[in-house]
Amino acid sequence: MPKLPISVCMIVRNEADRLVKSLPPLEAFAELCVLDSESTDNSVSLCQAAGASVTIHPWEGFSAARRRVFSSATQPWLLWIDADEILTSEFIAELWHLFRDGEPQHVAYQVNRRVCFEGQWISHGDWFPDWNVRLFRENVWQMPERLLHESLEITGSIGKLNSVIEHHSFRSWDDFYSRSKRYARLWAEEHLRRRSPRFGEAKLRGLWRFFHGYVLKRGFLDGKLGFKIAYANGVGVTEKYRALIALKRERNLR
Repeated sequence: MPKLPISVCMIVRNEADRLVKSLPPLEAFAELCVLDSESTDNSVSLCQAAGASVTIHPWEGFSAARRRVFSSATQPWLLWIDADEILTSEFIAELWHLFRDGEPQHVAYQVNRRVCFEGQWISHGDWFPDWNVRLFRENVWQMPERLLHESLEITGSIGKLNSVIEHHSFRSWDDFYSRSKRYARLWAEEHLRRRSPRFGEAKLRGLWRFFHGYVLKRGFLDGKLGFKIAYANGVGVTEKYRALIALKRERNLR
């Protein structure tokens, strides 16, 4: 069978439980490049069994890891996915259609993701839609250094794909809050010299995030879970600003 002229690029660390679902659809692609950050489970063997080219390297941050795995690709197009994302048959069919008549119109494409959490697909609020540039030509990208929420800078026109990627982001609420605390510290590190939070700002920012997700972006349409997600996102924002305040005090900065 012919393969899509795309290198799928993924960074991995102890994702075996996710990889058993995310790897099978990737057989449609010409190359699978994996950067493993010293997993202690069988992530590496699962990727190798799926035909991946695996590089094992100590964790050096999100942006650096992405740059490293993107630079290892050999195909003219790259597709950035994570181990907790599953490509649907509709998404892959759309890619076949995109490449059927030769070179695509744009040099990069945004992809929309839909989160499945606690057995429910989230269709509103801050979690959906979730557009990100994920498909791009190998010679049009840059990845600026960021501690958190790394993103691509693209030289050229950007289109959008219609199909949605499944995103199985959080294993549980404990996983959500654990990551929120970790990301709050990284966000504070990144904004240490850019922001000086005012009195009460942490709580106000959190309340605004809740209102934005639950009311303005209609998170209430996802029922009880929509409320819980909006509330948790608000708490996460409050934690980021509290972490920034604490870090400034710790380092004697105003």
